[in-house]
Amino acid sequence: PRLLDAVDPSALPLPQVDEALQSKEVLGLATMLKSRRALKGPLTEDILRGALAAYLRSVLWMDEQLVALDRYLEASGRWENTIVIFWSDNGYLLGERGHLGKNYPYREVVQVPLSIAAPGISPARTDELAHAIDVFPTLCALCGIEPPGFLQGVSLEPLLRSGTAVRDQAYTEFVGQMATLETERWKLHLGVQASAGWDQLYDLQADPG
Repeated sequence: PRLLDAVDPSALPLPQVDEALQSKEVLGLATMLKSRRALKGPLTEDILRGALAAYLRSVLWMDEQLVALDRYLEASGRWENTIVIFWSDNGYLLGERGHLGKNYPYREVVQVPLSIAAPGISPARTDELAHAIDVFPTLCALCGIEPPGFLQGVSLEPLLRSGTAVRDQAYTEFVGQMATLETERWKLHLGVQASAGWDQLYDLQADPG
């Protein structure tokens, strides 16, 4: 409750939507969005501000928990033998592209935070591709444990220690709707049904949006 006053919805800037660009959406996506809008009603400015404010309050709360964890590990002397991983299951559109929610193939949804702090790992940032399923094999590698042979994920330890990329593609699937394969330059959408109008190939250098 104390965080309710921490964010003023009326003071929040809202994302600007390019209507001309939105009119060129993938056919299948446009159809899905139209049906969702019919169910949810118009995406008004008040709804967007309320959703954005709620999201920012959640982020503030998570920030507080990370600070508390850091202080505990520092005070207890356990940073030297502790691994902390922070990530999330999906991103969220908060008015960008005129949408609210998840289950879309856009970067705002499929790209999520991933922060790993471990003994012997120097602080750094990278734009290299990684999967959420890589977290478990990474923990195995950092702990010196042989991972199970059936895992589909790969260890990110080379990326953490030397910046060496371990993936050249990222795969995302919304079960029953679409699958997306993305490389540094290309992004491919495929629909579950060929007639659904999902199949599209994008050149991310020419069309980064």
